[in-house]
Amino acid sequence: MVKNMKKSNVTTNSFITERRDSTMKQRKKTVVNKSRLIAIMLIFALVVMLSPVMPESVEVKAATNTETYAILPDGDYYIQTPYGLNLDVERASSDPNANIIIYDAHGASNQVVTITRQPDDSYILSFKYCNKSIDAENYDVFGNLQTYYTHGDTCQRWRFKANGDGTYTIFSVMYESNLDTVNHTVTFGGYCIDIENKASSTPGANVHMWSVHYDHNQRFKMISASPKPPTIEEAINIVVERLNGKYLTANGKSCTGRTGHTACKNCEVHNILAAQWLHDLFPEITNWDKANFQLSGSAWTCYGSGHLLVWLAQELLYGGNVKLGFKKTASCTFTKSNVLKYASVGDHIRLNSSHSVILLGVNSDNTIRVVDVNSGRNGKDNRVEVYNRKIKNVNMKVYKVYVK
Repeated sequence: MVKNMKKSNVTTNSFITERRDSTMKQRKKTVVNKSRLIAIMLIFALVVMLSPVMPESVEVKAATNTETYAILPDGDYYIQTPYGLNLDVERASSDPNANIIIYDAHGASNQVVTITRQPDDSYILSFKYCNKSIDAENYDVFGNLQTYYTHGDTCQRWRFKANGDGTYTIFSVMYESNLDTVNHTVTFGGYCIDIENKASSTPGANVHMWSVHYDHNQRFKMISASPKPPTIEEAINIVVERLNGKYLTANGKSCTGRTGHTACKNCEVHNILAAQWLHDLFPEITNWDKANFQLSGSAWTCYGSGHLLVWLAQELLYGGNVKLGFKKTASCTFTKSNVLKYASVGDHIRLNSSHSVILLGVNSDNTIRVVDVNSGRNGKDNRVEVYNRKIKNVNMKVYKVYVK
C-alpha cells in the first residue's frame, strides 16, 4: 500500500510538472506573438509617417474632359470680384507668407498683380512692390493663399478660364493633365482661387484655394492697371504687337469660306467682335457691343478688319464706348510724298480700289510699313501681317478714322 501511495505521488508530481511546463511555453508563445504584433504596428506607423502628406480633404479627381484656357497679355492688373473689390496683400506687407484678402479698390501697389506667361501658357501672378508671388501654401489645394519668394513651381502657376461674362476663373495647375498648347486646351485639376465663405462683397474676406464650382466667389475681372497709351500711334502698335501672326476670325483660325471680297460668318467682322479669344487678348476693353462698331462687316474683309484694328486702338486710347467715324481725306497717286502729305499712322490706305492696308509708318526706302489683314499672301487668309509694301504708281485713297 505504501508502495502504491509513493507511485501515486510520483505520477501526480509528474503531471503537475508537465502542466507547469506547458503553461510556461504557452505564456512565452503569447509574449512572442505580442512582440511580433507590436513590431508590425511600429513598422506600419513608421511607413505612414514617412509617406508624402496629402491634405485630408483632397480628393484627386480623374477628370478626362478637356476645356479651353484663355491667353491674356502680360502686364499689370487688378484682379477684381464681381462686386468691385480687389485682391490685396493684407496691410501691404512685404514679408513672405503675407496673407491675401480682398479689399476696397484703391489702386495701391499691394493690389497691382503682374501676370507673366510661362512656356506652358500658365501664369505667375506677382507683386512688384515686394518682389513675391501668389502662392498656394504648402501645395495645399484647400489651403490659404499667401505671398512667397518666386520659384515658379506648381503652387505658384495659374491658368485662366473665361466664363463668357467678362470674368475668369483662376485655376491652379496642380493635378491638371492633357495640356495642349497648340489648341490651348487642358483638363483642369479642379482647384481654383476662391473667396472664403462666398464673401465676394466683404472687405477683408480671406482668399484661399477650393474645388471649382464657378459661383461668384470664384469669378474675377482682369482690369488693366497699365497706363493708357498716350497716342494713337502707341495704341496701334500695342494692337499690332498682340495680333501680329494671328488669324482675325471668329474661331481664330484661317478662313477660306469667303466668296470674292464677301466675308463668310467666320470672318464677318461683327462675329469676330464677339469672339472670346479676342476679348481675352484685350482685357482692357470692357464693352464689346457691336453697336459701337459702325461698319457692315459683310463688305470687303480687308476693309472691315482694318477698321476693327483701328477701333481696338481707339478703345485702348480712350476707353469706354468709343464710336468711330470714317471719312475719305485724299484721292491721289500712291507716292511717298503723297503718303507723307495726306496720311498718318492708323489711316486706311486703299490701293487701286481693290485692297486696304493700315499705315504704320513710312520707310527711308521706297516702301511703307503696313499692317494687313486678308492679304491672301501665301494662302494666309485673314492673317494679321506686318510687312513693308512697295510704293507703286497706282491710285491711292486715304481714309481717316475718328472718334465721334
